[in-house]
Amino acid sequence: MIGGLETMIYSVLYSVLDSMTVDRTHLRNVCSNVFIFCKNKPTKIIDFITKDINRGATYWEGIGGYSNSKTYIVYTFLTQMERIRLENVIKDIDKDAFIIMNNGGSVKGNFDKNI
Repeated sequence: MIGGLETMIYSVLYSVLDSMTVDRTHLRNVCSNVFIFCKNKPTKIIDFITKDINRGATYWEGIGGYSNSKTYIVYTFLTQMERIRLENVIKDIDKDAFIIMNNGGSVKGNFDKNI
């Protein structure tokens, strides 16, 4: 074996750390348009997005085409890491909410990458 056991262990550790770094960097650079549809007032969702994730969000009131009932649509633009955080807590905030995402979007202007 060339280099011995010590070289092999360092090579494996380097490969794992390198892969984790590239993955984290990639998740912080890919962005998503996110639409959240909810039945209850969207203030808790907006508070989570603005205070915990530190992003802006817009919401408006709509009428469901199938149910003809009032619904709220929350729109925000997040990195993949932030979107994953939102997905993990959205059911705790509103169990009936659902999310539509469009990955790979781009934004111009005041949008920090947080790398």
